[in-house]
Amino acid sequence: MIEYSKSKRYIVISFHKPNEVMNTISRMKEMEDSLSRSFGKHYINLREFMINHGLADAGLKPTQEDRDSMTKGQVPPQMMTDGCHFTSKGYEEVAKLVFDKIKELGY
Repeated sequence: MIEYSKSKRYIVISFHKPNEVMNTISRMKEMEDSLSRSFGKHYINLREFMINHGLADAGLKPTQEDRDSMTKGQVPPQMMTDGCHFTSKGYEEVAKLVFDKIKELGY
């Protein structure tokens, strides 16, 4: 789609939890590394951001369940409503992350 659009203004965001194709954290890391190599500064690793910065940026204190999940490479449950969708604070962090990337890239 990026090539088809011929636009130089784009952002690629990886998904934040395992799925049928990328069903383990190690497999997700392989995909994330590939996306990072392919798209460089245009790429956002959403899973890693939420693990490393999501709670603090949202003003939330990690629970033991959050710490356990982050240790396993998973998004903190406090940022999720149902294991798949973000809470309102989680979506606010996604929006800020994309906004910051837009500013960084000069769009």
